[in-house]
Amino acid sequence: METQNQHPAREHVRQQITALGSEDAPLSHAVSVNLEKAIFLYAIERCKVRMSTPSWENPSFRHIYKQKWVTMKSLLTTKECPLMDMIQTKKIKSWEAPKMGPCELWPKGPYHTTREQRRIQDAHKQALALEDKEGYVGMFKCGKCKSMKTTYYQMQTRSADEPLTTFVTCMNCSNRWRFC
Repeated sequence: METQNQHPAREHVRQQITALGSEDAPLSHAVSVNLEKAIFLYAIERCKVRMSTPSWENPSFRHIYKQKWVTMKSLLTTKECPLMDMIQTKKIKSWEAPKMGPCELWPKGPYHTTREQRRIQDAHKQALALEDKEGYVGMFKCGKCKSMKTTYYQMQTRSADEPLTTFVTCMNCSNRWRFC
């Protein structure tokens, strides 16, 4: 009977991690063992948070382990992602990587870019709200905040013999709704 530490999936992941290193900058055995162990411990931790049993018989545990491995492999093999270099130059420790957030793993990556764009959009909305005219009153009342500061536009979304669909946005709480 196999123990938890000798599961074939773990050995496979260790071999895959070792194979990820290039010939000019190979990953050491210690790095691959530590990274795999950290993925394993991350899966155990996540299972405990979800109140499920952290064992290989548990499909949830296997799914968490597999997904974290796929994420780490993707980040390690992507040319634009600096994770491999950060591990090789010891800027981050291999056993810390699975617990790190997306902005830490890939500082200028897609998650960071999307978050930055969202921050800019929110700042723009706030600036527009400050510029908003005091006496502005829209045609519709927001069902969420009861404000009359709404904007709308109409679009033909169905066949021509049916009425236009009206899309309304509350300028106060950003609530959106539509009706025919």
